[in-house]
Amino acid sequence: MSEPPPIACSLDAQGMAERGGEFASLPALSATRTARGISVLFTRDSEDAVRDFVRRESECCPFLDFAVAVEDAGVRLDVDGPDDARPIIEAFLDLAGAG
Repeated sequence: MSEPPPIACSLDAQGMAERGGEFASLPALSATRTARGISVLFTRDSEDAVRDFVRRESECCPFLDFAVAVEDAGVRLDVDGPDDARPIIEAFLDLAGAG
């Protein structure tokens, strides 16, 4: 069994601030807590931007799990991870405007 990745982002403080601003600028319709993380619903026309964000965020924070699904209501992004990552996941919720 392999070791889980450490709970540490590879971005520096400026990179984290820029990425957080990028996430906050995505057009969120709603955001809620889930049992292990958060679920954010974005407008349907934001699918490419959401997928690009997830691709890049997965590279710098491999300890987080991201899932993107296109639904009738929009594009749903689920973010979860280990309990120790909860503050980071909650920060996404705050950035989505539903903290």
